[in-house]
Amino acid sequence: MLHKGAIKDFFKVPAMMRGFYLSYGLSLLAATLPAVLVFFYIRDFLGAENETWYFLGFYFLSGIVTLPLWLRGAKMVGKSRAWFVAMVLSVIAFCGAVFLQPGDILGYGMVCIGAGLSFGAELVLPPMVLKDLIVAANDSAMATRRYGLLAFLGKAMLALVCLMVFPALNYFGYKPEQASTPHVLSALSFCYAVLPCIIKSFAIYTLWRWIKTYGGNLENRTTLSHRRSSHAA
Repeated sequence: MLHKGAIKDFFKVPAMMRGFYLSYGLSLLAATLPAVLVFFYIRDFLGAENETWYFLGFYFLSGIVTLPLWLRGAKMVGKSRAWFVAMVLSVIAFCGAVFLQPGDILGYGMVCIGAGLSFGAELVLPPMVLKDLIVAANDSAMATRRYGLLAFLGKAMLALVCLMVFPALNYFGYKPEQASTPHVLSALSFCYAVLPCIIKSFAIYTLWRWIKTYGGNLENRTTLSHRRSSHAA
């Protein structure tokens, strides 16, 4: 089973890939927190349960509309750099949620649109970067396990969030669908907005360091590997 050997797989991957997986894992953790808490946040913090699907619609539609632009940008500056820009923009946009107050429906709608701008990029660019890494490292024999590790990280981050955030909120006295004190609502807002921005900032720093070390040559190495494969064929 993948989950039994996934941690070992991480330490066995080529050094070029470790920073990528670390950045991806941190980015997933930052994205999973608000994804798990979004319905609680909208209903119990904003008091806007009836507008939930409008908010989600703004978010996903924004991501769908801008995805072609991200793909074009990836061709121009490289996939890893485009992913880096997308993460930076997502933090800038989502930081707006840190300053929202209960009932601030318009402000949250703007946050959803802004954060959605990079949603598509963060969804499709990491697997594309991994594909280039596999080619550059001549690691096609392990491609299935490399992509499997991405899937494992998604499940692991979801489990980690559920194991940590709900006990933490319960500790501060949060009860879903019940009236909460300002102190409790602040704890909910912190877990939903502040903590993801902090974690995402670490992901951005990690990716920046990785790009400085490997990203500059990745595109060239991938192109060269493709050319060699073509000549061999």
